[in-house]
Amino acid sequence: MPVNEPNARRDNLRGGEIWWRDHQAWFDECGYTLRSSRLMPGWVPSWVGKDVWPSDCEDYKLLPTDSIQDAIRKDDQKKVMLKLVDIVEYPNEVDITTFLSSKDLANAPENHCVPILEVLKPQDDQRHVILVMPLLRACLNPPFETVGEVVEFLRQIFEGIRFMHVHRVAHRDCHEPNILMNADDMYPGGFHAADPSMTPDWSGKAKHFSRTERPPKYYLIDFGISVRFSPDDSTPRTRVDAWGGDFDRPPEIEQVNAEYDPFPTDVYYMGNIIKHNFTEGSEPIEVKMKLGFDFLKALAADMTHADPLQRPTMDEVVTRYAEIRKALPWWKLRQRVVRCDEFFLARWYRDTKHIGRSLGYAIRRIPPLPTSDIIL
Repeated sequence: MPVNEPNARRDNLRGGEIWWRDHQAWFDECGYTLRSSRLMPGWVPSWVGKDVWPSDCEDYKLLPTDSIQDAIRKDDQKKVMLKLVDIVEYPNEVDITTFLSSKDLANAPENHCVPILEVLKPQDDQRHVILVMPLLRACLNPPFETVGEVVEFLRQIFEGIRFMHVHRVAHRDCHEPNILMNADDMYPGGFHAADPSMTPDWSGKAKHFSRTERPPKYYLIDFGISVRFSPDDSTPRTRVDAWGGDFDRPPEIEQVNAEYDPFPTDVYYMGNIIKHNFTEGSEPIEVKMKLGFDFLKALAADMTHADPLQRPTMDEVVTRYAEIRKALPWWKLRQRVVRCDEFFLARWYRDTKHIGRSLGYAIRRIPPLPTSDIIL
C-alpha cells in the first residue's frame, strides 16, 4: 500500500490511515460513513493543547491493523467493518470469501464463515478491493464464564471448518485471532470498534450479558491464504508459500515450497485452539491453562498428531466431539472456567458469585449449553 510518510507524521496519522482518509469522500458516496474522526479532512487530535492523557481520548485509539476500518452503513445505520484486500498479494481472498458467503451457502446453519455484505472497488486503485462485513468482536472477549460456553464455542468452530472442507476450501490460518463473534445480543448498547470494552460513544464501559444469557454466533475470518479445490480433486495438494499466525506450526509446513494436504493442517490448528486456550495453556501468547477440561485432551492430542495421516478428519472430529458433548452432565456445563493460577481467595470469591449466578440461570430456565441461531 503506498504511504506518504512525511504527511503521515505531519497529520499525526499512522501511515496506512492515509489511504482511508484520502478515500473518505468516496466511501461517503458509496453509502458508508467512516467512524473515526482521525480520517476526516483537517482532523486535529482532541488532546492537543489540553491537560489530558491522549490514551483517554477516543480519537487516540487505533484499530489493530491498517487494513481494516469500521464504518456506518448510512441507509440503515448498521455498524460494519471494511477490509482493504491487496488482490496482488492475496489473489484468492475475494473469490473464496464471496464464495463462502454466496446465496447458496450463506443461510446454511453450519456455515460459520464471515458474511460479506458488499464488495467495493475503488476506481483510482486497481490493486485493492474493499470487503464489507458486519462489525464483530474477538471470540475470547469477554472471557468465557462456564464450561458450557466453551463447549458451544468449540462446536460452532469445528462445524464451521467442516463446512469449509465439505466445500473443498482449506483455511490454512484458522487460529484463535481469526475467529470472531456476533455479540449484538450480548451487547445491546453496542461497543466501540477500536476498544470493545467501551460504549460506541466513549461515554463509559460497555455493559453486556453473558454468553449463557445471550448466545453469540462465531465466525471464521481472513481467507487471505486459503485455497479452494475442485470437488472431484481426490488428492488435494498445495505448496508452503505462506504461514499463518499460529506460532505452533504443524511439521508438514516447516519446509518452504514443500507440497502438502492443507486439510489435516486445519485440523491441527483446531487442536491447538483446545490446547493453547484450555487444556495446556501457552507461554508464547501468555495464555494460562484452564481447569476442568481434561475431557478434551485425547481429542486435542489426536488432532495435533505429528503425522497428518494420523489426524482425524473434520468429519471425524465433529462426530467424536458430539459424543463428548452429549456425555457431559448439566453440572459440568455449569462449572466456572477457572485459570490454573487463580489466587485461592479470588477463586473462593468468584466461585461464590458464580453459584449465585448459576442458580439464577436455573430459576430462569436458561440452559447450561447456550446455542445460537443468529444469521447475519
